[in-house]
Amino acid sequence: MNRKGGLFLLSILFFLNGLKGFSQANQETQPLIAILKTLSERYNVSFSYVDETIANIEATLPSEDLELADVIYELELSTNLKFSILNSRFITITKRKATDKTIIREQLEEVVVKNYLTSGITKLNDGSLTVKPEQFGILPGLIEPDVLQTIQALPGVFSVEESVSNINVRGGTHDQNLILWDGIKMYQSGHFFGLISAFNPYTTKKVNVSKNGTRARFGDGVSSVIDMQLSDDVDGKFNAGAGFNLINAHAYAKIPLTHRTELQLSTRRSITDLIVTPTYDQYFKRVFQDSDLSNNAKSDAIISQNEDFSFYDITAKLLYDISKKDKVRLHFMNINNSLNYEERSTINDRSDALNSSLSQQNFAYGLTYTRDWSNSFSTRAQFYVTNYDLDATNFDIINNQRLIQENEVFDGSARLDFDYEPNHNFKFNLGYQFSEIGISNLEDVNNPNFRSFVRDVVRSHSVYAESAFLSTNAKTRLNIGVRINHIDISDDILIEPRLNFSQRFLNAFRFELLGELKSQTASQIIDLQNDFLGIEKRRWVLATERTETEVINEKSLFPVPIVKSKQASAGIHFNKNNF
Repeated sequence: MNRKGGLFLLSILFFLNGLKGFSQANQETQPLIAILKTLSERYNVSFSYVDETIANIEATLPSEDLELADVIYELELSTNLKFSILNSRFITITKRKATDKTIIREQLEEVVVKNYLTSGITKLNDGSLTVKPEQFGILPGLIEPDVLQTIQALPGVFSVEESVSNINVRGGTHDQNLILWDGIKMYQSGHFFGLISAFNPYTTKKVNVSKNGTRARFGDGVSSVIDMQLSDDVDGKFNAGAGFNLINAHAYAKIPLTHRTELQLSTRRSITDLIVTPTYDQYFKRVFQDSDLSNNAKSDAIISQNEDFSFYDITAKLLYDISKKDKVRLHFMNINNSLNYEERSTINDRSDALNSSLSQQNFAYGLTYTRDWSNSFSTRAQFYVTNYDLDATNFDIINNQRLIQENEVFDGSARLDFDYEPNHNFKFNLGYQFSEIGISNLEDVNNPNFRSFVRDVVRSHSVYAESAFLSTNAKTRLNIGVRINHIDISDDILIEPRLNFSQRFLNAFRFELLGELKSQTASQIIDLQNDFLGIEKRRWVLATERTETEVINEKSLFPVPIVKSKQASAGIHFNKNNF
């Protein structure tokens, strides 16, 4: 290889390595007083010190991904000062005495198990589990982060179909999980009709999973709450990356526009319509087995089928800090799966060619405004709209029949929260949420002629209140809340209490008591096994007050009740020496 060729190869390798991920971070030292000011805003704490103690001392600003206890540990090592944590808000800084031979590390909040199953999964003392994709360790069967695949490794969470579009939590169905993306309810969770998570793990900061004793601000989701959160801080750092596998290619970027504005972008697209890989062949067989696509291929009358399958997702989040007290966030997401296949046949010496298709899409956008009125009182207003649409056109050449099906969900919601924290022991939350959900179902057959279109709308008003107590030594935690719902299809007022109690004793043991009442109006049903080409059989429906006679007269789906649940659990946890 000549010299020019070698330089060209090195340039290509350097470029590809840069695509996987690069960032800008200021590793230069700076005055400690500037670092303390940044940390005070980042962790909402106050540092107390004598000016002479920190004068002329410089250090490196710790990473924002670290917990506060780890940040203090790094500063103690680099400055040789002693940081004493008085409580969750106040930290004192003094000069280290000669007798201070060890560095004491303190934790503000109790964490039962820090590495639960693997790194990046943490079990908290409120009974919930937190998953941080950027810190994922290795789990069996996963070669890269996948949010919804990972949570299936948690106790009580599994999928009977081994897919991310049918997750069962403690025996519940997938539609009984409240899936939130940055506070927006999602009605579609997977690509490849359930084999791949539709949520980009490289822009998801953390995922909170609650199976019982959930907060009062969460309605719906009688089985669980899966709350995915993106980064919400403007830190002025640029970060980006790209990659691909034998199914799709992805890219993401975190772009600071100004010192107060930041844009987060991510996208992913399948490469299956460009190149056919062995992985795609296996996924295709897994998804489309026993569907109309594979069943028609077995018919002697069908000569050929040419399928065209693709998927993509796009997410964007704009962060704008109007001032130190006012923040605005804009959210956008679009998820799409598309399948088209052509059937050619020769029946009675006549050639026919017809195209069947299936399209699944979830489009969502939202606006969030947060105002910190003081150190102890803040408000948060959110508005979002999410639209889910499933369309299928199925041609049956043998029976000369065309079937059109559509399932559409339109969900709009507005929420207002008031948060009050008088001290580090107590927190109070009060809020109101209005929600309007409209769901339509269409069926149109040409042979014989039949058409059914049903649209239902449910409006609900909810008020909720919750108080949280955490003892100074972090051994006792108590959350008590209630959510009151009024749904317009019923005159009843649904009162849903929530309880979350945790008590640590004998250092290594913790007693846990959880309980909740919940309800939801939207659920999924299977009308016929061959609906939507037999691939995505479930359709969303709303709770209604129709009688069986009205259902027959309207040629619509059978009446669906409001789904309600009652949960109570108690247990003892043991944790000592990472066991």
